[in-house]
Amino acid sequence: MNKTCSRCNQDKLLNEFAKDKNRKDGYYPICKECVNKKAKEVNRTSEAKAKRVEYQKQIKADPVRYAQRSESSRKRYSECKDDPEFREKQRARQQKYDKSELGLARHKRFQQSPRRKDYMRQYAQEKGIPKAKERYHSDPEFRDKQLTATKQWTESEKGQEWQQEYYQSTQFRELCKQARQRQKPKLRERYNNDPEYHAKVRAKNNARIERERASGGDLNGHDWQFLAQLAEGKCLCCGNERKLAMDHIVPIGTGNGKTIVDNIQPLCVSCNSRKGKQFIDYRSNEYKMKVNEYIQTYSKET
Repeated sequence: MNKTCSRCNQDKLLNEFAKDKNRKDGYYPICKECVNKKAKEVNRTSEAKAKRVEYQKQIKADPVRYAQRSESSRKRYSECKDDPEFREKQRARQQKYDKSELGLARHKRFQQSPRRKDYMRQYAQEKGIPKAKERYHSDPEFRDKQLTATKQWTESEKGQEWQQEYYQSTQFRELCKQARQRQKPKLRERYNNDPEYHAKVRAKNNARIERERASGGDLNGHDWQFLAQLAEGKCLCCGNERKLAMDHIVPIGTGNGKTIVDNIQPLCVSCNSRKGKQFIDYRSNEYKMKVNEYIQTYSKET
């Protein structure tokens, strides 16, 4: 048997109408779909939202009422949680809400809320980081997976941009400074008391000196002083005023680098170490022009 909805004017089955004893036929004149649609529109208005907020405040203001409501909800859930139909119905309802506009907006607000950030920070310090460290050292498969993912991210464009910004940040500088202060006494003690480590460090330094001599070049103290003054005592990479070191633009380790004025750029110690054997020229066009003028002038004088 069918019935016509008074709102959408469509013929529908009786089970699509809510029961109403006050009606002659025993059913409400508007179908369930139209009723739910109208209820959603009403509930999304600012007045309805204000009423819900006020109602929640009234409940939370009364501890006895709030405890009774919580207890009744827990009791009702404990009675139905073992029912597969109830669990499936709850899961479908939650998924539908998560995909709706209201659920997505609420999820976005929660992701950006300071409460979530504080919770995630606290969870990471108390549980997340210790668990991850324990699994990293005890599970070789997990460790290899993490190393592979880290390598892929660091080689990506986004990872390289983040690294460049982070390496130039004051936070990274402070961490490096603290690490050097902690390591200096240990390395000095080891250098003085461990003959093998002493010989290893001396051999490494001597090999570096020999490579610089073998590469050739006529850089002297006056040339380096000119380059440092041209950079105004600042690192060409990070722009900070620090103790400068001579960095070979074309590294000596490649076999083509030479210790000459045109192949040297002043960088701070940390930027020089981070650059390593990469071919990166941080000099500006104006800087290069002045270096070329200096080379021409020096060659004419000699």
